[in-house]
Amino acid sequence: MQSLIRKYRTNLEAWSVLGPVMLYMSIFSLFPLFFVIYLSFTEWNAISGWPKWVGLQNYFKFFNSELYIKSLYQTLKIGGISLVLWMVLSFAVALLLNQSIKGRGIFRAIWYIPVVTSYAIISQIVLALLDPMDGGINKFLLSMGLDRIEWQQSTFWMIFWVTLFGLWKGVGAGMLLFLAGLQSIDPSLYEAAKVDGAGAWRRMTAITIPLLHPLTAFVFVTSVIALFQLFEPIYFITKGGPNGSTQVIVYRIWKDAFSDFQMGMASVGSVVILVIAMVSTLISIRLTKSIY
Repeated sequence: MQSLIRKYRTNLEAWSVLGPVMLYMSIFSLFPLFFVIYLSFTEWNAISGWPKWVGLQNYFKFFNSELYIKSLYQTLKIGGISLVLWMVLSFAVALLLNQSIKGRGIFRAIWYIPVVTSYAIISQIVLALLDPMDGGINKFLLSMGLDRIEWQQSTFWMIFWVTLFGLWKGVGAGMLLFLAGLQSIDPSLYEAAKVDGAGAWRRMTAITIPLLHPLTAFVFVTSVIALFQLFEPIYFITKGGPNGSTQVIVYRIWKDAFSDFQMGMASVGSVVILVIAMVSTLISIRLTKSIY
């Protein structure tokens, strides 16, 4: 009898801790997830009436619409360029700031400051700099005897500035992750490699990169998910223009939901992002297991 009471008390204590967490997860994670999946099979304007079941109609519309396919393409285009540059720069900065240099703590803080800076505030500064008439960059070009550039009318320059803005904002976070990984590597491995005559490049390719592979896989997956959620620089700077060249999938979802009030189509886009995130995660896990 005493053992049953102790077992019941232990279970009660466990549920008293897990219960609130599970309730929170159910209300704020699981319910929204299943509700979005349900809405993707319906037609609803979020203002009046109830969702009307339309089956796979929204999915057929999504994958047969040039508008949505283009938004996916633009996401992959901008995201692919940003991903490669972001990972390379983050790793390079982490390598540099992992060295024994004077004031490296200050430099680490400087690199991380953009991560916690408001997108809205910095976007206004960027817009002011890119103003075709009074912008600081065009004034500089004119002072050098060059013609002013209509930045917001150029597909190339808008993609360039969105990518640059994203790198400026995100490299600090990647640097911090890679820096943590670098500092977890046993220094004796590098010392032994030096004794064997290995140069800096050989030490990096034979020790640093292999030992950072699990972390790199994690950073890759999280960055892919983050890039498919790219929204703020598009919303604040380009508004999807010019001619839809920067209209990424999340901005398209926002327009569907809060401009066109097509909650069904917005939900389909959200489900597509969810599937892409899951596939990216599974591929990363499989690759990591195959290597180790």
